[in-house]
Amino acid sequence: MVTTRERDEILISTIIKLIKRGAIPNLKKVIAKMHAADLAHLFPHLRPEEKSLVFDLLVKAKRMSETMSEMNSEDRNFFIQTTDPVTLAEVFHSMPADDVSDILANLPEDEREPLLKLIK
Repeated sequence: MVTTRERDEILISTIIKLIKRGAIPNLKKVIAKMHAADLAHLFPHLRPEEKSLVFDLLVKAKRMSETMSEMNSEDRNFFIQTTDPVTLAEVFHSMPADDVSDILANLPEDEREPLLKLIK
């Protein structure tokens, strides 16, 4: 029987291999089948450019809001810093208000203010 840790390692290595091979259609299929918490757990194991690619796929698939709620603060901040404000506003609009409040409360004021203006 495969343990949870072994399953996670297999999933992470599969995602990384698909990214390296440029197998984006297959990567989309794998991501579509994953739960948001499993996706969030994946990000600490990815390099910045791999994270950005998966973020982009999640945004296009309208799954970033659910995944972002599950992400650790470091990866969430990376997404916020590397994503254009209009896309961030779209993601925030599809998230529960309390999750958005928590995320914004943890941002420095100079990053928070422009986002607040976009989502109001």
